[in-house]
Amino acid sequence: MYFVPLALFLAGDSPPEPLGWTAFLFNNLLPVTLGNLVGGAGMVGLVYHLIYGRNYGTK
Repeated sequence: MYFVPLALFLAGDSPPEPLGWTAFLFNNLLPVTLGNLVGGAGMVGLVYHLIYGRNYGTK
């Protein structure tokens, strides 16, 4: 979250060809954000449910 935007700002008007704002947003930031949502909400929630979930139907 720091080094790629820093490199883009320091490059000014002529960043290297594969490095640009659209490539950063769509090839880096979007997949990482989606992965964090799935991993954080899905996997952590599933593990908490498996460990601490209630056993409905048993007394």
